[in-house]
Amino acid sequence: MNLQPKVAIIGAGFSGLSLAWHLQRLGVAVEIYEKQNRVGGLISTTLEPMMVEAAAHALLANADVEQLFKELNLEICPAGYKSNKKWIFRGRPRKWPLDIFTSIKTVLKFLFKRLTSDHEPKPQETVQDWCCRITNTDVNNYLLAPALQGVYGAQTNQLSAALIIGGIFAKDLRVRRGRFKGSVAPEQGMQQLIEKLTYYLKNNNTKFHFGVVPNITELQKNFSAVVIATSNFSAAPIIAAVAPVLSHHLAQLDSVGLVSVTIRLQSASKRINGFGCLFPQSENFNSLGVLFNNNIFQGRGPAENETWIFTDTVINLSDAEILEKILADRLRVCDEPVVIANFKIVRWPGVLPLYGFKLEKLLMSDVFELKNTKSTFTHLNILRGGAKSAESKFPLFLTGNYLGGIGLSKILSYNYRLAQRIVNEFGEK
Repeated sequence: MNLQPKVAIIGAGFSGLSLAWHLQRLGVAVEIYEKQNRVGGLISTTLEPMMVEAAAHALLANADVEQLFKELNLEICPAGYKSNKKWIFRGRPRKWPLDIFTSIKTVLKFLFKRLTSDHEPKPQETVQDWCCRITNTDVNNYLLAPALQGVYGAQTNQLSAALIIGGIFAKDLRVRRGRFKGSVAPEQGMQQLIEKLTYYLKNNNTKFHFGVVPNITELQKNFSAVVIATSNFSAAPIIAAVAPVLSHHLAQLDSVGLVSVTIRLQSASKRINGFGCLFPQSENFNSLGVLFNNNIFQGRGPAENETWIFTDTVINLSDAEILEKILADRLRVCDEPVVIANFKIVRWPGVLPLYGFKLEKLLMSDVFELKNTKSTFTHLNILRGGAKSAESKFPLFLTGNYLGGIGLSKILSYNYRLAQRIVNEFGEK
């Protein structure tokens, strides 16, 4: 006899909504509980006087993302409306910051490490140490570190190579490619995705409960399983009664914050034609990088507007002080003073889990029930099968950006595997 489970999801951010979408498609009844009175979590879009994304600006394209947009009847806007060029500043903006000799030496060393099976990260190895071991310092400083700092909010000497790099070499974690490459977004911004996803779920009989964080022990009476789709810090008190050890570890994880500033320029004659520009730490910029919004997605004008990203070191500065830092950085990049007509500053203290050794240790501990044990790193088993508490007597699963990786596309793919696990474990009795 085939009995589909009934699942409660706590959290109506993208993690909870996208998991509910996967479960709905598999025929699972879902109810979503959210302590706020709105869906979307960190994601929201302001359209006037310019489009401003409070959090994620886009998703990385793959077949799962394209399927999501198709079923939600959302048109995909691919990035590169005017230019796909990505710049890295090394003395000046460059498309490739390494010289020919260093580039050739890097490729040869990496191939040698790959052939001798010495390319995979080791436990408790930082991304910086891994990169220098298989390539060189220049690759870390001018390629890998700039690329990762805007995503993870930390430098490579703070990041776990097992967590960041480990999944790259796992073939069964690779997502299917779609028609599009690079970043994609809805025409009206990321909030449009949240609204369409919510409408789809409600139309398919998903029940939403707002302004409440339910007691897990009470949910056991009516549901086959519970999924916590919140941040690790919010998850800790929710699961404390049923998984105290896991709760303690989640509460102890480190976090990092980001500050996002979108500015509309009154006039600018000098600009870089590209997607954006990253600033390596050694170049001593105030910010991590800048996105040239007008060049990325169509309709993000008409006035010139850009989004500048900072670490949480500026989070307590005044608006005027942050804008002053942007003007100084922009003058170095474009060699032209400009006037800011409008701006929107979004401060997110502690918004991202630090993908460091504390998180690596947690994901490699025995607080999770593993689906298989074939992987070198325990966390890869979690990514393959979805995190399930080994403590709770009641089926308790977790999803969020501290498990499936930073980025909406990674969360979407992780939730696909988690939904499959839930159906496989509880669908047949």
